[in-house]
This record gives sequence, structure tokens and C-alpha cells, in this order.
Amino acid sequence: MKNIDPFACPVCGMDGDLEAPPETHNGIHYYFCSGQCRERFLDHPALFSLSRRSRPQELPKRRLLRLATLPDEAHVRLLSHLKDEMMGILETSVNGLELTIEYDLRQATLAQIESHLARIGIDLSTKLTDRLKRAWLNEREETELAILAEGKRPCCNEPPHGH
Repeated sequence: MKNIDPFACPVCGMDGDLEAPPETHNGIHYYFCSGQCRERFLDHPALFSLSRRSRPQELPKRRLLRLATLPDEAHVRLLSHLKDEMMGILETSVNGLELTIEYDLRQATLAQIESHLARIGIDLSTKLTDRLKRAWLNEREETELAILAEGKRPCCNEPPHGH
């Protein structure tokens, strides 16, 4: 079995903040490098506590989101630096009203990305079809993470136990 650093963040593997109080899951203390990683862990602790023994590969996602308005230069700059501000963001690109974003689902969810975009003043389209698509994607991601937390591979939209 591989030696695991007990102070490494279970979500991303970076050094955990030893000044912050740890979270305890199944009698084990976990330290986190950021609030985002703590939130990810609390959403699905079984997924990340298993990763302490054997870290699964990235869960890459690529989403095309529609912006509410054409971004100005300042917003384009903010979007281009998104991967520096959020864990798990792999790439972003803007083409008119279309924002393409690639991220690792183990470290960031679409819901977290949407929330961050709103905080920095970037509004997504409020058209019904766009909102429904994002809601469906958010639900699909949560189902995938719940299935993985049970130690299974996502398959054929199989719901996790208890969902």
C-alpha cells in the first residue's frame, strides 16, 4: 500500500491547512488546502476518503455555457484567469456568448463554477432551455459522484443506492 501523507488535502493532494480545524469522517481527521476542497469533501466524503488509499484519475468534464450578455474586456480577462482562481479548472475559452469550460469533477462541480461566475459578475443565460440544461447537468454530476462514492463505476444512468 502506498504511503499517504496524513496532512495532504484528500481532494487535490496539496498540503492541508494545519491551522484550520480538520473534518472527521469515520474516525479519521482530514485537512484541506481550501474552502472549495472542504466543500467538495463534505458533499461526498466517501469518495474522497477512499482516495486516501488509491487516488482515482481525473473526471474531466467539458461544458458549453451560454452567457447572458457579450462579455467586455474585463470579463474576458476574468474568465481567462478562472483556472488560477478555482481548483480543478483546466481550461476556459470565450467565443461571443459561448463559454467553454473544462474542469475536473473531483475538484469542482458545475454548480460551484456557476456560483463563482455569479460572484465575479458574469451572468449566465436565463433562457429556460439554458437553465434546464444546467440543472440537468448539475443533477447528472451529483449522481455520478454519488455512484463513485459507493465504489462503483457510473453506468447507464443507474441511480445510487438511497437516491
